[in-house]
Amino acid sequence: MELILMPLRVDGNLNEEDVQTMSSLLENGKLSHHVWKTDNLRGLYEKLNAKGALFTMPPTDRPYGVIEALLKDDSGNVFVLHEDK
Repeated sequence: MELILMPLRVDGNLNEEDVQTMSSLLENGKLSHHVWKTDNLRGLYEKLNAKGALFTMPPTDRPYGVIEALLKDDSGNVFVLHEDK
């Protein structure tokens, strides 16, 4: 698997309006969700949080039988950290 993270910026493919629209969608958690499964979400949360990671939602029990946390990187990408109960 290869994972490439790139910042949103005006370039040959995106204009200022594109960047603003996509940034707003990312900031509101409506675009580019990536789900990463773990067996110990609370432990991973504590480790990453201690290193300064930005969580927009701490580990939360969800009604559909999982625990989830939302992590945002410095480029605005949102990651769902997921643990089955």
